[in-house]
Amino acid sequence: MAILAIDIGATFTKIALVDGGRIVERESVRTPEGGPEELVSVLKSHGKSRLKGGFERIGVGVPGMVDTQRGIVRFPPNLPGWEEVYLSELLKLAFGTPVWIINDANAAVLGEWQYGAGRGSDDILLLTLGTGVGGGVITGGRLLRGANGAGAELGHIMIDAEGPRCNCGNYGCLEAYIGSVHFLKRAREYIHKWGETELYDIADLDMKDIYEAALRNDELALFLFGEYGRYLGYGLVSLIHIFDPEIVILGGGVSGAFEFFYPALQAVLAARLMTYPGRKLNIKRAELGENAGLMGAYYLALREGDV
Repeated sequence: MAILAIDIGATFTKIALVDGGRIVERESVRTPEGGPEELVSVLKSHGKSRLKGGFERIGVGVPGMVDTQRGIVRFPPNLPGWEEVYLSELLKLAFGTPVWIINDANAAVLGEWQYGAGRGSDDILLLTLGTGVGGGVITGGRLLRGANGAGAELGHIMIDAEGPRCNCGNYGCLEAYIGSVHFLKRAREYIHKWGETELYDIADLDMKDIYEAALRNDELALFLFGEYGRYLGYGLVSLIHIFDPEIVILGGGVSGAFEFFYPALQAVLAARLMTYPGRKLNIKRAELGENAGLMGAYYLALREGDV
């Protein structure tokens, strides 16, 4: 069955024709600033003219809180004008096909569960590491949604009650430590104290700069990724104790630096996790990359929302 999979982001929206668990055609468009109606118009143009194959259903991943039963986007971050949008109805009117929508991080965990690093397990936890920290949980072979469709906000688990303010308004969230915006702010503070480092003269520092410096064994860059792994470990200790996953999957752009932050992460888990004989726990990098959300949206529609 051919399905149109859509992964909506604040800057870009990916669309793909997926059939038999395989991406047949794929496009990426800039998410317009004019709101959901303008995006639906763009998607209609691409879906009917650029993607040559037909499709029978549509699956969508979108940021923020989502009412999956009614097809409503509630509070998407970084998408002004998208509050309380009946997205399923807009797409159904545009394409004339059934539509299912879900939170984008939940779409990613569905994709990795069925087609990527989580295959073969019914208990997995996924963290997306980037500007923010997203997450999704499969427990007992079912997606954790929560009573209000806001389950698995894993980036907002509190790791320090006296910590820095997070974008969500709380203090000491995991995201306030390892979300790249917050992490880079602290990195700049270290640069001015550190002394000799190739990061010193970089005006617009980003995570890629730190990664490339780490590849060249810059001591500060290596230290910073050690800090990243340590804080990630603190968050994962609590999450693992709560959800008891068999597999923890790390995705998102920062997961590309896995080799540099994993040793510190593993050290925290070894020191802080409750231990017992025969514990099954595997920490893995995501396998699907930027296609995880598309494949999860496909699976959602394939299952008619029964995930």
